[in-house]
Amino acid sequence: MQKHLTLLKIVLSLFLTILPLIRGDPAFVGTLTTRQEGAIYRVIPSKGAPARWVKVGDTVDGYSVASFKEKDEILILKKGGVTYPLKLKEAKVQHGVSASAEPALIEAASKIVAKMDSWTSDMTYQVAMAPDGYWHVFVTKVIDGKTEVRRVRITQAGKATNWSTMRVEEKP
Repeated sequence: MQKHLTLLKIVLSLFLTILPLIRGDPAFVGTLTTRQEGAIYRVIPSKGAPARWVKVGDTVDGYSVASFKEKDEILILKKGGVTYPLKLKEAKVQHGVSASAEPALIEAASKIVAKMDSWTSDMTYQVAMAPDGYWHVFVTKVIDGKTEVRRVRITQAGKATNWSTMRVEEKP
């Protein structure tokens, strides 16, 4: 009986992850909590669209961001009276570089954090495009048990224009 319940949970989790992609619905691909922004969520609004960071209460491509179920890692979007529960996709990080990230953006961000913070290894990256057309690369590293995040703003031509430190609220 326990094996059947475990298998059912796995199948349901896969279904919740794959269904939005099949239908062309938004996909929930990341979450970050900072002191300045609070909880923000990375959403790909439609197939082929760049990822965007949103908060509860925001609207993205006509979908309103209604809530986040932290325990189950499900972001709830609503549109036209229909509720869309989006399960957080499993991370696909290999050797510290996101499988979907643009290598040139990662390289530009890596050079900035190496210069500003002397970070050269053990980092992960998330890349998102802002509505103004600039790319934002979030570089994360665990130092002395604490998560450190740097945001690097990059032009479409690949030139870094801005670098900032973000504080991450650690869960108790």
